[in-house]
Amino acid sequence: MICPVCSTDGDRVIDSRPTPDGRAIRRRRECLACGNRFTTYEQVEAPGPAVVKSDGRREAFDHSKILGSIQTALKKRPVSRERLQAVVTDLATRIKNDFPSEITTRQIGELVLGELFKLDEVAYIRFASVHKQFGDKDEFIMALKALPSSLQVVKANGRYEPFRRDKLIASMMIALRKRPVSRRKVEKIAEEIIESISEREEVSSSEIGNLVMKRLRDIDEVAYIRYASVYRKFRDASEFAKEVENLTGEETLDRS
Repeated sequence: MICPVCSTDGDRVIDSRPTPDGRAIRRRRECLACGNRFTTYEQVEAPGPAVVKSDGRREAFDHSKILGSIQTALKKRPVSRERLQAVVTDLATRIKNDFPSEITTRQIGELVLGELFKLDEVAYIRFASVHKQFGDKDEFIMALKALPSSLQVVKANGRYEPFRRDKLIASMMIALRKRPVSRRKVEKIAEEIIESISEREEVSSSEIGNLVMKRLRDIDEVAYIRYASVYRKFRDASEFAKEVENLTGEETLDRS
């Protein structure tokens, strides 16, 4: 199981017992990486809704078909098997909860597109080209323009480069290395940043840096200082020490 604190896939079961109603097994687990203890429940999987095909035929919901289609879209893309499995599990749960009786293949496709849009741009376009049945190059161009990468980032030296969601996430993950913040939390922060600038055609790299720093400051002070030490390019140790002192001082005021 993925640890909810450090996102490492590796744990041991330290206790296992049935719930009072006998409908599930409660397991206490301990992460082998960070020692965090968390609880999982194992229960009989509820049947999913009926899937209504485009020709009106109906068939039983099968999450393995979602897995297969996403795997095809993600072929040779830098997305881990664990991340892929987490996306499929979340999708299957949402479908069963939100569509208890039936769901159309088009609705499933739109849900998958929404996840791929956040996960990997190339996979999104691959899947969209089939699901939306693009008829010409103009439809491809429109889909590409909808991606965050159509936003241009203005570097400090005046150069322009396409905005990259994966680069934004990677910078935060480096700052948060071995800190108790999950990747899902980082991805949520990334989506908030993207949403705040999505209507614009260009944004400066310094503004992106400030947006990241603001959010890191709210969730983890160590990650904030790590990021600031690179982003702000302190000239000497005294500037770095002043930043740490200011952070500590503000926290003291907030708590008083």
